Parts: sequence; structure tokens; C-alpha cells
Amino acid sequence: MRIAPKADLPDDSPAPELLRGIETELKLLRTTSQRQRYSGRAAPVVPSRAEVALIAQDIVALLYPRHFGPHGMTIPQADAFVGATLRATLPRLSQQITLELALTQAQEPAEVQATAAQIVAEFGQSLPHLRAVHDTDIAAA
Repeated sequence: MRIAPKADLPDDSPAPELLRGIETELKLLRTTSQRQRYSGRAAPVVPSRAEVALIAQDIVALLYPRHFGPHGMTIPQADAFVGATLRATLPRLSQQITLELALTQAQEPAEVQATAAQIVAEFGQSLPHLRAVHDTDIAAA
């Protein structure tokens, strides 16, 4: 999370009272939106943008381990790397999908987790096909 650094305001910046007023209005809008969206329940945790980016990098690395995995990886090491990365990445992806579904689904937590697990299983099963199609696209180019 980025938080704006505290700094002295330049002479031409808005007055502190104006900024506090803007902050107050934005807080009120967020609070109202969250109450409407979540029907009075606590706002759920949102997925981590940074974690999703790392998951995407790991998926690319497991599809192309010698290009996007650790530098200097040998062909025999690639198989172990792919297996380990797959076993580590898919549960992380499931967790992020669970968080996203919790934002939009009015289901019980167990149902949300089951839906996320199904999505991740289908995605995982599609990875070999995704790699094969990508390879044919590269060859055609």
C-alpha cells in the first residue's frame, strides 16, 4: 500500500482545512458505499494486487521455466521447478480468487472456497493447452 509521504505543503497548495474537508467527504462516500455493498457486514479483505502480479509471473515461469524461471536452470531442473511452482502457485491463486469472490458473491465462505477451487482446478488443467497454443502462435509468427 502506498501512502503519500508527509511533506510540507508548498505555498500554492490547498489550505489544510480544504484537504480535511475532501478527506471527510471521501470517507463518507466510502463508508456509505461499503454499507450498501456489504449490507452492514464488515467489508471483506480485497485481493492483493502485488500477490496477483507475482502469481502471474510464476505462471509464466512455469510455462517457460528456462526463459522465465531462475537463471541458469538446466533441462532436468526445469521439471522439478515446474512441479514445485505449480504446487505453490495454484493455492495462492485460489486464495486470491476466494477473496475476489467474497466481494461479489452472496455465498457462505465454504461455497466461495469451493467455487474458487473449481476455477483454479480448471485453470490448472488448461495450462498445458495454453502452452501448446502459445507455442503454435510463436511458430506462426
